Amino acid sequence: MVRCTCRVGGLLLAALAIVLAASCASKETGGGESASPFAALSGPYFGQPPPGMTPEMFARGAVSTGMQELNAVFFPGAREFCYSIDGGAMRFVLLLTREEDGCWTEPEVTLFTQEYTGVDAWATKDGNRLYFCSDRPRPGEERRSDWDIWYVDRMPTGWSEPVNVGPPVNSEADEFYPSLADDGTMYFQSSRVGGMGGRELWRSEWVDGRYTEPENLGPPINSAGFEGDPCIAGDESFIIFSAANRDDTIGMGDLYICFRTDDGGWSEAVHMGEEINSRAHENCPIFSPDGRYFFFTSRKTPDESPETRITYESLKNRLTCPENGQGDIYWVDARVIDQFRPESLD
Repeated sequence: MVRCTCRVGGLLLAALAIVLAASCASKETGGGESASPFAALSGPYFGQPPPGMTPEMFARGAVSTGMQELNAVFFPGAREFCYSIDGGAMRFVLLLTREEDGCWTEPEVTLFTQEYTGVDAWATKDGNRLYFCSDRPRPGEERRSDWDIWYVDRMPTGWSEPVNVGPPVNSEADEFYPSLADDGTMYFQSSRVGGMGGRELWRSEWVDGRYTEPENLGPPINSAGFEGDPCIAGDESFIIFSAANRDDTIGMGDLYICFRTDDGGWSEAVHMGEEINSRAHENCPIFSPDGRYFFFTSRKTPDESPETRITYESLKNRLTCPENGQGDIYWVDARVIDQFRPESLD
């Protein structure tokens, strides 16, 4: 009896989803064929089936396309989404889309990345502040030559004007990829003086309404190679980051994870395996607001035989479809993290 009821309920939900999708498509095109893949999507996370323990491409053909997509920032409730696209010549823009009346809107380039570049977004837990990175001029300056961390606040009429986080977080070097712990502590990437010689990860605490002088995370997180894109757990119990030129790195950059130890330090960096990492480049790790899903960006492409003949059609598909090496967004059940935890910390 219960199984029968569940099946009927499932059929009703499926039918409702079809009706909503048709309604969205009709609204988008006046009843004709939809010009936007977003018009057929509805529900949290664009209505995508939840992933299991193996990463899956996220929203293929809508979010993940032949363009270079990266970052995957869902706001609380998973009905508003921000991500980045390379608009050409490494000029990244931030796009926003939301579910309205059961239908996801066509992504819009944010006003604050119309004139200046914007990338590496991160939303606060209440969804009212959005951090991002940009090479836009600081207040009172006409030109900028390095990247800083900025933020905008949600206002009744949209988003505020961008605010520079300022020193000591920002420096005369580049700062990228802010990630905040629950207490406001910010982790980020910087090439500033005082580290081990390259792009590395830093940490700045939020104390009495201001950020403290950043501290370099040091080994085993930082190395003589490259570290970037930190993703800190809310309680700072672990950190995921992208790194290159390590003994076990298999691509241009792989995702690694370190766990907090009992003495307040960090465990050795653990390579997150070939289910997540590829021979290409993985970066931009981030969790959904409820912590259930883990998102990241990958430039991996399907395995192809060297003898595969290139045709015009295959070339067109390669340039306009996902998995063409530009970058796509993937997601996986966040419980995958548990398999990397050292036994000594269980």
